[in-house]
Amino acid sequence: PIYPDDPEAWFLLAETYIHLASATFATLDDIRHALDRAVTLDPEFAPYWVHGADMAVAAGDRGAAEAALARYLALAGSDQGVEHVTVAIPLLLGDSLEAVQALADARAAPPGTLNFVVGTYAFLTDRFDRMDQVRVLQAEVTGQNQDGARVLSLIAQGALTEAGQVVTARALSSGDMGIALGHQWELWNVLPQGEWARGWGPGLCAEPLATICYLMLAETLADARRWPELDAAVARMRRAAEESAAAGNTEAAGNRLAFADVMEGIGAWRRGDVARARRLLTPHLSRGGWAGGRAQFAMAELELSQGRWDDAIRYAQGQVFTFGRARGFAIQARAWEGKGDAGKAREAWRHVVEVTRRGDADVPGVREAREALARLGGSRRA
Repeated sequence: PIYPDDPEAWFLLAETYIHLASATFATLDDIRHALDRAVTLDPEFAPYWVHGADMAVAAGDRGAAEAALARYLALAGSDQGVEHVTVAIPLLLGDSLEAVQALADARAAPPGTLNFVVGTYAFLTDRFDRMDQVRVLQAEVTGQNQDGARVLSLIAQGALTEAGQVVTARALSSGDMGIALGHQWELWNVLPQGEWARGWGPGLCAEPLATICYLMLAETLADARRWPELDAAVARMRRAAEESAAAGNTEAAGNRLAFADVMEGIGAWRRGDVARARRLLTPHLSRGGWAGGRAQFAMAELELSQGRWDDAIRYAQGQVFTFGRARGFAIQARAWEGKGDAGKAREAWRHVVEVTRRGDADVPGVREAREALARLGGSRRA
């Protein structure tokens, strides 16, 4: 920060990292350092301790999380605003019995607590399996439809069989199915089995999810060498951007141009034109959101293939706090191995194994992570 002795500046930096994590490439250590500086400079300001507890949960440090929560309660004199933390500590850091009790407590918690738990911790920890339990309860208590998020989460865990069952049972829209199909391919290079994946292609994409659906299918189309369909989708996205601009909707035009660039960039990389891929993808690496995420993954893999380990690690970091957590850490693990750092590679592989603890054993990426962790002398946490 410009003002190194200003606690508010450090807290705002931490807030920026937390809420724009993928666009900043921030690590958990970056966030915790900024929060620690804010707390050190002004330890009597209660709000700083909330995020301190959140990040301790993310780090798996139960002692620090409980200490931060206790400090907040002492300063604030109330648990208002930290109900989500009291649920998260036993849910995400406790054993299975504690997790069951935490869910029961969450059911009776003040309105909005479940939304805060999901909004705060969905991508901060490896316990995607327990976050799924929160989503099921959230749908039951609030009536919110969580089917799409649950499918993406199950795919993120490598639990592809269960994801397919949810898709079939819940009758997702064709656009949602296109997004899920692209998500599954980009994470695991495995196409879904079953009726919903037959005849897949851009034809699945229908409004209002068309633009996201096209983007999510780009890598799948490129890997299948279905160039005419990919090129047509890029052209359609560019036409849509022109139409949005003509209608005065500059935000939509900018988003669609970004989607088109990223889709075309992925195609250029798969066609072997690395220089053109970089030109198209690089401007969108700090964009965040759907386009930024695809650009970050593509550039991370591209740089990994070129032996540019540090760039691969940096770009993959952008997706560690998303549904792409397992792929992000897997890219980093391979890069750390390339750099000869077995310790950091082992820790990255451990994250992948933790996220995919429910994953299907026959998914190649799930199997690779478990074998790599064993090879490097590591083991899954309890």
